[in-house]
Parts: sequence; C-alpha cells; structure tokens
Amino acid sequence: MRLTEHDGKRLLALAGIRVPDGGWARDPDGVRRLAGSLRGAVAVKLQDPAPSRLKRGWVRRCIDARAAGEAASAILREGGSPSLGFRVERWREPEREFYAAVVSDPAARAPVLLFGAQGGRGVEEGAGVLRRVLSIRRGPAPEDLRACVAAADLSGRAADSLGKLLSSLWSVYRSHGAVLVEVNPLGLCGGDLVALDARVELDPDAREGAARFEPEVPADEDPLERVAGEIDRHDHRGVAHFLRVDWPSAARAGRTPIGLHCVGTGVSLTCMDELARHGFLPINFADTSGNPTASKICRVVRVIFAQESMAGYFFMTCVSSQQLAHTARGIAKAFLEMFPGSSGRPDRPCLFCFRGAWDEEAQGILRAHGVVGANVRVLGRESSERAAADAFAELFRGRTAAPFPPAHPLQEADLHEDRPGIVRFDVLSGGVISIDTEACVRCTSYACLRACRSPSDEPVLAVEGGRARLRITPEEARRGGCVECLACVLDCRLEGRDAIRVRLPLSAEGA
Repeated sequence: MRLTEHDGKRLLALAGIRVPDGGWARDPDGVRRLAGSLRGAVAVKLQDPAPSRLKRGWVRRCIDARAAGEAASAILREGGSPSLGFRVERWREPEREFYAAVVSDPAARAPVLLFGAQGGRGVEEGAGVLRRVLSIRRGPAPEDLRACVAAADLSGRAADSLGKLLSSLWSVYRSHGAVLVEVNPLGLCGGDLVALDARVELDPDAREGAARFEPEVPADEDPLERVAGEIDRHDHRGVAHFLRVDWPSAARAGRTPIGLHCVGTGVSLTCMDELARHGFLPINFADTSGNPTASKICRVVRVIFAQESMAGYFFMTCVSSQQLAHTARGIAKAFLEMFPGSSGRPDRPCLFCFRGAWDEEAQGILRAHGVVGANVRVLGRESSERAAADAFAELFRGRTAAPFPPAHPLQEADLHEDRPGIVRFDVLSGGVISIDTEACVRCTSYACLRACRSPSDEPVLAVEGGRARLRITPEEARRGGCVECLACVLDCRLEGRDAIRVRLPLSAEGA
C-alpha cells in the first residue's frame, strides 16, 4: 500500500525527520486557506502517485495564498485527479540535494540502504548511488552510515544529522512493515536536512504486527491488489494472496514478464529462482493455498490475466493435500470466461503442474474442458520446480501467440435474464448462481447432480419434476452450504444443457 506524499511525510516527522511545515487540503479553497496560514511562498502538490508530477505541472511554487488557490484550480483543469487532494507546504530552497532510501530487495532477499550524493528523478537507478545490504535485525551498521556521510562530503552538524536521518529511515521501515521508505530529494536547507519529497510503501501482509499509523489521506492502492484483497475478506475458505511486483527498470531489462501462480509460498520462491535462469520475470506473486474454493481460484486467475504486458502464465503446486480438482475447476472456469472464442484455450503460453491430492483428476479437468492446446503444457507430480521451468521455457520458444497479448479486463460473467423458470441463489463469496430450469426439462444426463457436493457430502441440488432446485434453503447456501466448487456449472456445460451460470464479484466494491 503506497501512502501519499503527505502521509509519508507525517510518518517521517513522527520519526524525527524534518519536513517542510504544511498540511493537506481537499480542494482549491482549502489550498488557499492553508497557504494563507503558512504565509509566504508555498509549494502546491497534487497528491497523485503518477510519475513526473513536476514535469506535468502538478507541483507548483506559489508566492501567496491567492496564487496557491489559482494553481490548484489550474492543475485540476489540466487533468489532475482531485481524489487525493493537495499537499501545501512552505517552500524550501535547498543548497544541495541528496537521495536516501531503505528498500526491500527481492534479489538480495534483504533490506538495502541506498544513498546518492545527488537527488532527482531516476537517480536511484544510476551508477552513482551507494548500495549497502542491511541485516533485517540490526539495520544500518556504523560503517554503513560513515560510507554515506563520506559520499555526501558533509562534515560537522550536517554529517551528524545525516547519520541520524538514515537511522530514522530504517526505524520507519522496520517498525511500520514497509517495503520502501524513500526521500528524494533530501535537501540541505540552511544547515538542516529536510525531506522535500517522500515515498512510503507499506506491506499489507505485515501491517497486523506493525506500528499503528492511520493515513489522513485515502491511500493509493494498486486496483488489482485492491480487488484481490477483497476475495479473502468475507470468505474464510482457503487463502488468495496476490501482489504486484514493481521491479525497477534495471531488473526488467532483457527479461520476459510473466504471471506467476502457485500453491504454497515456498514453491513460489523456488519457481521464481528457476524461471529467472531462463530470463523470465514474474510481475506478480500469487498463492492460493489452504484448500480454497474453485470460485476463489477463478477470481485470482482473472486478476492475474488482467495485468498488462504479461507474456505467459506459470502455475505450479507444492506436493499439496488440498483438493486440486477444485483448483483445476477454478482455472478452467476462468479460462472459459476469458477465452470464449477458443473454448478456453489461452492466447499465450501457459504451464500447469499439479502435484498432490487429486492431481490426476485436476489434469483431466483441464483437458476435458478444452483448456489444453498448442500453447499449453500440463505436468504432474513427477516434475520438480526446475523441470517445470525448463518445460515452460521450451513451450515459450515454440509459442504460437503474440509476444504480449492484451490484458483481459475484469468483466463479470452474465447471469440468465430474470424470467419464469430461472432459479437464483447467493453464495458465500458474494457471487450469484442462476439455473435455467426450462433447459433442465430437456436434459438426460443431470450431470450437475453427480458433480454437486456440500460440506456434508450431500448434493446441494435436487431434481423435482425434471427441474433442478436447491435441496437446502437459500440462506444455507449463502452461508456456505454451497462450497462453490463450480462442478455443476462446468459439468452442465460439458454433458448437460449449459443451464447453470455463476457470476463472481470482480471489483473492490462487489467482492
């Protein structure tokens, strides 16, 4: 979760780091009033996380309150989003600018202290930035701080202040569960070191054990992470973790971005290492373990494929005890929704490796529902992470897909129109299932009944007068009586009359 500059500076100030006097305003009128209370020249900064705010004209120096209000209005007229408001602060003119950050480095598997003797956009990727790998338990050692002071060519009070400031950056990173605490530029203003801009990103999975901090401004969250975060919120059945990986441009150079989806965190990390040997760069982390429902799997797969510039998809399980048949049904349903024109066959290289309980059945489900084709490879429990990565690389070399197929938007599936003969009921995930009972009358297989199971191992559905109906009450179905295995939906499509549809929530509001 990325904080706005305003809240990032509030967090730094709590740690004793100097920031310009200022505050947050929601609109141009608030900007004018706040600028008037600061007196003198101010900086008006739109709190939008988009890069190049200065270049876009979203950061402006204003000589007085009236000019500040006019600047805020102009920024909005010129395309700035009003959703996160403005930071208004006293203007500080630095004699020198530096760069300082503590960041989680996936390659080093450790926090890293970065310091540059110059500030400015893109400096963190330059050759002149000092890089010190830190101990997660101890933080910056005295020799790390001395190296930064020497690089800055500071002495006396300013040198002491820099050492304390870097230690305070570490304190913010460690105590608040951050993945990035960055000050750029760090200005030397009248002998004081002042954080003129701040970027703070918190790890949402670490927040429970982290020091409490309440943002004043709504935080900027990645929209896909926000949707994925809602998948678990009201559904205790298994876990669905999804995070985007914001690799620096230097790490992306020469590598092929792919989607990664695993069952088990350990196998995820091992697969990342093995895929890196072949030049692949996972642009996300996704773990669906703990025996999640097929509906959860389906939604996570949809989120992964909503990412831009994803050249392939790699799925692998640990040797798992969870019901991998449910996992496969979730994948199959997602692929049928995303690729209706090819009956579920994907538009990019995809590898699936199932290892564990019901793994052979899981492989058969993908084949039965048409997912397996020219761009797909399916492996079983005999395959190691290295063998799977090798097979994916071979599949990728022989691909028949475009290098970067388009992202698949998070569009929810359609239900039947509300008319006589349509049965609908809600399920625990927030989804809705609809059944066209008129089609049931013409069915001879009743495949849905054979496939359907509840927590008591009894069918949720029954047939009466040739029509499917709920055997349990709608309230029981909504509270988890339907396990959302999606078997009825898929098997009715394959062997019946394609009379059952499910709409699963795919937005932060509806999830």
